[in-house]
Amino acid sequence: MSLDKEGFVLLRLHSLELWFDLLLGRNHLGKKQMLILLGFIMAGESPLSDKPEETGVCKSLGIRYGQFGSGVASVHCLVNENHTNKGGVAHGALFTTMLDTALGGALVSTLRKEEWCATAQLNVSFLEAGFVDTKLTCEGRIVRRGKGVAHLAGEVVDDAGVVYATATGTWAIFASKPKKFN
Repeated sequence: MSLDKEGFVLLRLHSLELWFDLLLGRNHLGKKQMLILLGFIMAGESPLSDKPEETGVCKSLGIRYGQFGSGVASVHCLVNENHTNKGGVAHGALFTTMLDTALGGALVSTLRKEEWCATAQLNVSFLEAGFVDTKLTCEGRIVRRGKGVAHLAGEVVDDAGVVYATATGTWAIFASKPKKFN
């Protein structure tokens, strides 16, 4: 992968952010992973996964990626009539999809490009009803990560900080994309 000047500068800035996070204990990459990352950055490349594109489900629900990197990811959605259930409030599936996407994105931001992950378990608690025209943000973060499994957490909030749903989850990590998904 070759980078233009702007892309190289952004990659360098991102690498500095990763190093500061590591020094402050806020990063979920180990020392060996950080040394490998530094080698790629010095060569003008990144071994880490790129920010994912919205999938068909997210596109159809109007969920868009926000922040992505260093073990954190966020998604946004404006609740509309298509998201509501018979009671006139946002269906729990909207919150669940936002949480699965943000938590999974947080993990993907730390994976090497050849690695793969899958949701193994997602526990969601619904705390507040979401009404039409409410702007929702969901942020996911890594709580703990190993070689083959990661634990994540996140919440769906509005602009005023009201919490609508929370989740914890477990993701399986694979060295490469499993053959059954090809």
